[in-house]
Amino acid sequence: MRRIYSKAIAVGCNVLEKASVSAACDEVVAKLGGVDILVNGAGGNKKEATTSPTQSFFDLDAASVQWVFSLNFLGTLLPSQCFGREIIKREGSIINISSMNAFKPLTNIPAYSGAKAAVSNFTQWLAVHLSQNYSTKVRVNAIAPGFFLS
Repeated sequence: MRRIYSKAIAVGCNVLEKASVSAACDEVVAKLGGVDILVNGAGGNKKEATTSPTQSFFDLDAASVQWVFSLNFLGTLLPSQCFGREIIKREGSIINISSMNAFKPLTNIPAYSGAKAAVSNFTQWLAVHLSQNYSTKVRVNAIAPGFFLS
């Protein structure tokens, strides 16, 4: 079935809190009648999880590393859980934002590179899992933006 997408809304939530993501999904379904596409774009890094001439790998702050990993990985997993059921109903798509850091890590950002590698692996796993258990018509892919000189 070919659909013409003519309406989209933005709904805020905290991707690190499943209840917040679930409430956002409920709002989207209430306003639009369903979910066709989920773009998991939450992500980022933290200075305290980055090595530098003044910040040794051996002294990285564990809480900051965990925050970076949680934001990037759990911020993809939790929305996929909450919105996934609706996407299956409409044979839609999940698009995860990974990074080329997942395949060729840059120096100084071990938490971010590791988290994006987890997002890429999770994307592959989820595609297989949904196809084998729910629908072969649901698409799960990742976009991995490259490196930009700035």
